[in-house]
Amino acid sequence: MRKGVRERAADKLKPGFWFPAFQRLINLLYTRLSIGYRFKTWLTFGDEAPRGAAELYQILVILLGALLLALVSSPSPPPDWLGPTATIVATYLIADLLVFSLHWTFVADRKLKSYRRSLATFLLNLVVELPLLFTLLFSASRCLVSATLPWQALYSTLSAVLSLQLPTLKPEPLCTAFAHYQVLLATIVLGIIVASIVGAVIRDEKPSE
Repeated sequence: MRKGVRERAADKLKPGFWFPAFQRLINLLYTRLSIGYRFKTWLTFGDEAPRGAAELYQILVILLGALLLALVSSPSPPPDWLGPTATIVATYLIADLLVFSLHWTFVADRKLKSYRRSLATFLLNLVVELPLLFTLLFSASRCLVSATLPWQALYSTLSAVLSLQLPTLKPEPLCTAFAHYQVLLATIVLGIIVASIVGAVIRDEKPSE
């Protein structure tokens, strides 16, 4: 018997309406464009990457961000190519963190290797990696309002991230866009941490080996 319009529509909507397409988009961005995903895949032997792969990648990103921030904030004039390069690197790594966070929350369904490790990772993202990368972005794109020491600017950015407030930057369109982007990403990461604590997005945890 031929189905009516209502029955066909109901069948089409069983998996969802917009959410499956959203999941496919996030998964595509993560598996095709994320260097973090590539790094973990490179270290994978067997079915999955070792437990410390994500932690090692996170530390490497932090070290790279700290090195670039020190270089662009050096008292001596940096090379002309350093500012644009640091801006591109910071922009990409921030976007990579955003895609990873969305993938972890809305797409990934494998059992967690460790709930505590995942929570610690997101806390490090919030209080170290995110402020560091945005401070690098602000400094490299000349959005800071005054010449300050890099670690003073880092503390100011950390305060803005934790309070979900706009950082104090030059009143230029690009700098304003960066400031709102920081608030958006900080809100997402903080939301994931809170949801994990209350159990809203906790997946089953694998038994310890």
